This record gives sequence, C-alpha cells and structure tokens, in this order.
Amino acid sequence: MGHETGHESREKSREKSREKSREKSREKSREKSRENTIVENIVENLSTMRAKIVRYIWNNPNATADSIAKEVGIAPRNVQVHLKNLQEQGIIRRIGPDKGGHWEIIAE
Repeated sequence: MGHETGHESREKSREKSREKSREKSREKSREKSRENTIVENIVENLSTMRAKIVRYIWNNPNATADSIAKEVGIAPRNVQVHLKNLQEQGIIRRIGPDKGGHWEIIAE
C-alpha cells in the first residue's frame, strides 16, 4: 500500500551503505593508480638501482638504509650514496631525524 515495512527500510539502508562502500573502494583504486603513475614518471629516467630504491621508499616511507639494502641487494653504504644523490636531484627528502623520521617522494 505504499508503506515500507521495517525490513524493506533496513534493506534499502543496507544497500545504500554497500554502494557507499563500493564507491570508496573505487576511489581508493583510482587514487592508487594515480600514485603509481606519478612514481613511474619519477623513476623513468633513473638508473635501475635508484628506481628500485624510490619504489621501495614509496611503499615503505620509514625505510632505513639497512632495509633498503636488503631489499635491493646492495651494501648499506652504497644505499646511502644513492639516497644522497636522489636528495640532491630533488627526488626524495628526509622528514624528521634519522631515527623516527621518514622519506618523502617529491612529485612535481
């Protein structure tokens, strides 16, 4: 007779909630895709090793030279040289102290 039952009303509410959740998920997916494009544009002109380091930092902003070294397979001292060069190129920057800080990719 045109009136919703309590069950129908709850079901409509649940469907609205599910649709909001799906839209949030789609937006997160679009944002991740944009971020990946940004990173790929940044690393396209870097050496393979520096590209690996930048990608690792992108996914692990709290990375240390030791953790990067283990990931990319070079000595921590060599990682430090690459990090210094990437900073000089304006590709990454360190935010905060060596202990407790994090890396930031500079997307221009």
